[in-house]
Amino acid sequence: MTQIAPADIRTLAIDLSVDGEPALHLTLSADGGVRRSGDGSQRAPRTLEMGQIDPAVFRRVVALVTPELIERAGRYTDPNPKGLPCSLRLVMNTGSEETGIEFRYGSQSLGPPPPLAALVEEAVAATDDWYGSLERTPSR
Repeated sequence: MTQIAPADIRTLAIDLSVDGEPALHLTLSADGGVRRSGDGSQRAPRTLEMGQIDPAVFRRVVALVTPELIERAGRYTDPNPKGLPCSLRLVMNTGSEETGIEFRYGSQSLGPPPPLAALVEEAVAATDDWYGSLERTPSR
């Protein structure tokens, strides 16, 4: 399998489910395209919002993709999950290649490795203002 380089990533997609229900979907593209539903909590709204943001947001988030994170591509399951079942998936796409990493764990367990958690937290924080402004906008 050919390994992708962080600098070649054009799209990042993050999906988090808690107890089998979607809690977050977030896709960021190098051109500033963004799609987001939810905030990572169980009370997350189910509406998918799409739009454009500053491409610098993508660059800031993709900078957290390390070669070590890419090398961990695959699916990992906590053998002794505690709490509600959670699944966190990150898919990285270069336009010609795709790889991903998925962690299944319990809401009261340690959760995904710190580099993946930091990337997800940054992606959510970096799109919060954009997403929050759409949630307050009257129906379009």
